[in-house]
This record gives sequence, structure tokens and C-alpha cells, in this order.
Amino acid sequence: MKRLASILLVAAALGSCSKGNTDSPTPPAPSTSQISLVPSQPIDYISKIEEYVVSGYDVRTRTLVYTYHFEYDDQKRLISISYREGDGSKWPILYGDRTITLLYPGTNEDGGKEEDRLTLTPEGRVSEHSTISYKKNKEGVLVKEVTLRGKDYVYDSEGHQLSHTLTEYNTSSEWKDGNLVKRTFTYTGDQSHRRPDVLTQEYSSIPNRSFPDLNLIPKRFIDLRESRPYLWSHIKGTRSAKLISSQSLPLYENDGTPRGPMESRWAYKLDAKGRPIDLEMSLFFHNFWDRGMAYVITYLDK
Repeated sequence: MKRLASILLVAAALGSCSKGNTDSPTPPAPSTSQISLVPSQPIDYISKIEEYVVSGYDVRTRTLVYTYHFEYDDQKRLISISYREGDGSKWPILYGDRTITLLYPGTNEDGGKEEDRLTLTPEGRVSEHSTISYKKNKEGVLVKEVTLRGKDYVYDSEGHQLSHTLTEYNTSSEWKDGNLVKRTFTYTGDQSHRRPDVLTQEYSSIPNRSFPDLNLIPKRFIDLRESRPYLWSHIKGTRSAKLISSQSLPLYENDGTPRGPMESRWAYKLDAKGRPIDLEMSLFFHNFWDRGMAYVITYLDK
């Protein structure tokens, strides 16, 4: 469905003062190497996620559709992801001067490369998210094209994202007890006639220590129109303190007539350390089971 998931500054300025001179030097803007780019709280790092489609009414069965692999450096920064074993589809992640770049494997239909790029504030939060691609112009020459995926990010004092804008819509978010409980998508431009989509979320008692962010891994319920949001929640301010137990989204016809609610319900199995090792998300329409997704999780530290 097309209508629809805080970083600490660690560089300190050293200053000195003497009689007759009370001016302090202005500290330089930190580079990415001076900013913590991993979640600040204790984290359970994930090395592999198997994604399944759940089907069947009387007897539920699972069909494997994707296997995600996550690779880290010695600082526990994510340096690559891959979606299938053995087919070369690895997505490297590069860290520059207040930028993070995810490189798409292979080339596009024009033979050019593509990448996602995050630009960071001095505090290590995302200020802009864009996709950069190289496509052929009329003369057959590869030229750079930039597609903006997000800008105008606003954060509260704790680093929670309050709003941001895209070409198609604006978002606003509400937080309670460290959890993102409501997100409103207001459409703009030639889509401004559309009713806003309002996603609400309830939470379990299970702490969200997962990285990548399990709250943003399931993607069949609502198209967030963000590129792999589960990788960036800690620097985009969308990371919640607890794991989700349910989501709800009212649906409407094109003329505004209510179609009824769609709801997702999340169930977890935990290991002896209290970490989720199995997540099943079931979709309900008018309170009837519609379909589901399941995720089997393997951790870096077994």
C-alpha cells in the first residue's frame, strides 16, 4: 500500500582564558569520525534476519523470501548489508565528513551507479536524506541526478524527530515515554486533496535494544517511503524505547468514505537473554486476519 521508522556529540572544545582576554575559541565542527554513529544505549547487534511470508488460515505456513546479513567494523558501525546469500548483492556503507553513504550494488538501467546519502548536523543527526543516481541524458552521457528523500528535520531536546518533509508529504510525530505513538502524513502539492494518513502505535514491555531497529524492519503494513529506515532510526530520531505491540491505520476510499481500520499485531519469542529471536506481524482488516510476515533473528553476540 503506497499511502503508507539521539546521538551524543562527543567532541569537546578546549579553551583557555587569561587576564584581559575573555574570548573563547570557536570549536571546529566535528567530522563524522568525532561523532558517535551507533545508538548510545546498550544494544543487541543483529547479524542476520530471515524474512518470511506467513500464509494460510487453518494452518499457517512460512515461506522464506529474504535473508538479510549485517556486517560491522570494530567500532560497531554498520559497514554493509546484503539481502541474499551468495548472489553478490552487498550494499557497502561509507562514512565521510558528516555524511553516511549507502552504495547500491551493480548499476541501474543506464549503466550508472546509485547511492543513498545522509547529511548530518554537528550533533550527528540527519539534516537531509537524498538518493544520488547517474543516468544518461539525451546525448547518452551519464549525468548526476539527486532525488530528495527527506529534509527540514526537526528534533526535540532528547533527539526525537518531531517532523520532516518530503516532496509528496510532510510528517509530524508525537512521543510518549520515549516511544513514537502517533505519526501523521499530510500530503502536499497535487496530492494535497488526500486525507492525511494517521499511524498510531502501541508498545510492549520489551526494551528495544535491537540494531538494526526491529520496530522498522516490517514493511508490508505501510510504505514509509523511506530508504531502509531500520538502519537510521538512531540518527533520524525515530527510535523508540520499547518494541511495538500493535499499529493501527484508518483506511478511506478515494472520496473519503471510511473503509475500516487496518491493524498489525506483533508477537515475539525471546531467548534466554530476553532478546527477540522470532517476530511475527499479523495484519488484520475489519478484525479479520489478512496476511502476515515473520522474522527470525540471529545476533552478533550469540
